[in-house]
Amino acid sequence: MRPSLVTSLFLLLAAPCAAQSVRIQVVDVGQGDGIVIRTPHHKWVLIDAGPDRTLADSLGPRFGVDRLALVFVSHRHGDHFAGMARVLRSLPVDRFVGNLADCPDRSTDDTIRAALNERHIPAQSLGADTLVVDGVRFIVLPPDPSDDPCPDDENNNSVVVRLEYGSFSMLFAGDAEDEERDWLVANQAGLLDVDVLKAAHHGGNNGTSAAATAGKLYCTNRHGTVRLFGYQDGHFTISRQRGTSKSCVYDGTHY
Repeated sequence: MRPSLVTSLFLLLAAPCAAQSVRIQVVDVGQGDGIVIRTPHHKWVLIDAGPDRTLADSLGPRFGVDRLALVFVSHRHGDHFAGMARVLRSLPVDRFVGNLADCPDRSTDDTIRAALNERHIPAQSLGADTLVVDGVRFIVLPPDPSDDPCPDDENNNSVVVRLEYGSFSMLFAGDAEDEERDWLVANQAGLLDVDVLKAAHHGGNNGTSAAATAGKLYCTNRHGTVRLFGYQDGHFTISRQRGTSKSCVYDGTHY
């Protein structure tokens, strides 16, 4: 399966509940990733910001975001971080997590570093850590210690994040390909066992192993923005912007 035009998700459905929940919205940003998370008491977290200013400009009007408690950039490819500098300049941000290395012959992320400095936003670079926002845990998986902070292969240097709310868990894998995923399986397998996977590299065959295709599959190129509610008892519900019977799986000719 080649990389799809947008983000893919592997999901299993469960019964609804009126209890407090964490809401995860995998936004249809076209070719790219943008994930807007609301905690039980309406704190906001953003993972990636899409390929342009569209998501940044809609965070307030569309999603009701007035402040971001936490922001992640998974890696420095335009379809994930091109809109991030505008986010940082448009809204108050309490903490930023991403690769902050100022690499030779690479200036595409200068705008993010400049925005962080201008707005005096606390920031941290790669490394294992756990951050808690309103009872929701965000575990930054440890990176391969042999990785270069200025890698030729940005995908395999992705920041991988595990979300936990009570017994519910979800993994956000950036664009991690075989090399990074194999290292994580060998060294951090316990953190990879989750209820929901946001597939790496947009669901491409170099981003997700065959074993991960168990369960129900959603993709934003078919379903539009996908909204998931995770509950403390471990169950979750899912809704989609568009209904369709078309497959999310590329068979070599079409979806």
